[in-house]
Amino acid sequence: KTANNSIQTSAPLSAGTSLARGHKLPEFSLIDMNGKPFTRAQFESRWSFIFFGYSSCPDLCPTTLQAMQQISQRLRNNPVLQFVFITIDPENDTTERLKEYLQQDKFRDVSFVGVTGKKADISALTSAIGVHMAQE
Repeated sequence: KTANNSIQTSAPLSAGTSLARGHKLPEFSLIDMNGKPFTRAQFESRWSFIFFGYSSCPDLCPTTLQAMQQISQRLRNNPVLQFVFITIDPENDTTERLKEYLQQDKFRDVSFVGVTGKKADISALTSAIGVHMAQE
């Protein structure tokens, strides 16, 4: 229970990284789960929660996406926020697979944007923002 005697239904968020300064993103060209281009412009004029993962990830990815869902609920689905899942396994995570994965009932409360593309383009983006890419 919480201090106001209401029952807490989920564990509190316990980790995350806040960057003090924004990263200048290079131009890139990926594709979203609806088959539309996903470029640097999709990050302009909004705050973005970005997660790099893959749809066949057994534990970390679903847990992180559920944490992002909690953040979305706490921030009341603010329209200046977006939640972006960028695959690190583009060979298997097609646009159709990402759409199916991110629209599961367990993630239904968040409008995740699933993104895929060429491995080299995804690697260039992760390098530009200091993310190390590795699969289990």
